[in-house]
Amino acid sequence: EGLSSNQTDYIVEREYLVEQFKQLADFLGVPVEAHIGVQGEPLVYTEFTELVEDLSKLDNVYQISTDTNGTLLNRSLIDRLSKYPKLRLNISLNTTNQETASKLAGIAYNTKHVMEMIRYAVNKVDFLIAPLYVPGYNDKEIIDVIRFVKTLNFSSKPNHPMIGIQNFMNYSTGRNPVKALTWDEFRDRLKELEKQTGERLILDFKKDFQIAQTKQLPKPFKKGETVTASIIAPGRYPNTGLAVAKDRVIT
Repeated sequence: EGLSSNQTDYIVEREYLVEQFKQLADFLGVPVEAHIGVQGEPLVYTEFTELVEDLSKLDNVYQISTDTNGTLLNRSLIDRLSKYPKLRLNISLNTTNQETASKLAGIAYNTKHVMEMIRYAVNKVDFLIAPLYVPGYNDKEIIDVIRFVKTLNFSSKPNHPMIGIQNFMNYSTGRNPVKALTWDEFRDRLKELEKQTGERLILDFKKDFQIAQTKQLPKPFKKGETVTASIIAPGRYPNTGLAVAKDRVIT
């Protein structure tokens, strides 16, 4: 979130995460992907490897994924993570240019190190390079990321997409340096990049990521209902709090 962030961070106990995830996975009753999605960099979590190990042991988890900027990857960590074949790292290498990468990150970003770690991880850990397309920042440099990916000798999963470009979106709580492209505009940009590079960039969520509709967890609240809740902690943003009611955490 950048050094200027004044938002509240939380560390959630690993055992609680696994317990709650297992309850949901058991309720769904189908093979699921466990996505470790955090409000920052997941590799900062001191028990990240242990969390991956716990999730790997669950019978109905066919894949574990997470989004990382790659700066905390090192050979030792990659070797440890290579023990878990269900894991996929989505590495947000937004550009190969040091200056642009640091501008996007809001702090010095070592592109050389991240690219070296990606090369080291080839055929050790399953990964996807997932750059964020930010108009006016790295739109001219995304093609260099694609060319870098094409140099990787990724042979263990020949049909697996190696790059998935993300469309920058505006959020009320985000930094919002530019106006987001519409999805039609973004798709047109991807088509042009496909022509230039010969790489498949428009991915199929069902085919490439096995995303499918499942049954929904029942909602404990109804629209218009008055809810009595216990406030237990400060919220993520100023003037907000976390409260608990009916086995749910409410912001």
